[in-house]
Amino acid sequence: ALPHNLLLPSFWRLLEGVGVGVESFAVLSETRDDKPLCFNKIIGCSHFDKDSNWRAATPVDSPKAWETFRTTVVHNNCPSRRASQSERARDKQVVVGLAQRTRGRRLRNLEELLKECRALGTLGGKHIECRKVEFSDILKDLCSLQDLDVLVGTHGAQLANALFMRQGSNLIEVRANDWYDVDMEDRLKDPGTWSSQIAQSFWFTNNTRYWWYGAGAKDSFPDTRSKVPGRDSDVFVQWPILACMLEKVMLLRPDHNAYAGSALPMVRNAGCT
Repeated sequence: ALPHNLLLPSFWRLLEGVGVGVESFAVLSETRDDKPLCFNKIIGCSHFDKDSNWRAATPVDSPKAWETFRTTVVHNNCPSRRASQSERARDKQVVVGLAQRTRGRRLRNLEELLKECRALGTLGGKHIECRKVEFSDILKDLCSLQDLDVLVGTHGAQLANALFMRQGSNLIEVRANDWYDVDMEDRLKDPGTWSSQIAQSFWFTNNTRYWWYGAGAKDSFPDTRSKVPGRDSDVFVQWPILACMLEKVMLLRPDHNAYAGSALPMVRNAGCT
């Protein structure tokens, strides 16, 4: 039961061993005569009415459906981490992960950011731990994701892994200068566009909270070899702005209603300058 428009075929592998056999296919959404390809061992793929719009089918409660999926795969794949951190320990510590891609769309000053982050000491009155994160395979990365309170990374498919972070955690997506547009109030403009695909996924699941950092032109380094250089840009992140954003993230962290009712997540850099 995946939320509407959240097509994540590779994540079906996480259900292996849950109790029902699951096959992995590269193209779960491929069709024949406008019908999805169905296999006996694919959960939730059977008896589609030929006249129904199966792509528009949504669970009644997308956040609840996703959280059921997430907790099931975490419980199944990370038995040793089910209680890796007690609630008391989490109340005293904040873990911030800075994700680095292996190539393209890299954080150019990652080491500097880690140094500054660790030098903070505390964030929102809690001890802060800052980590470098490098994703390789969701089956390998799933368990370490459970430790993170905030994940910071450049636009890209690797950020979809943040959907598996604990409920109430946060993602800060770093966007290069040509990969976002804002209105007169510096709010994200046209959030339904392709460039906001990551944001849309998080809004549909409504469990991991989405924020975004908009880099300026001087801090964005487009890949001139790419057909989409604005997207495929390295970024230099200004630490004072990111630090300010982290403070605002922590202010809203305990209360989901406060996040849902706040305009800050839609504003570039959460209003920090």
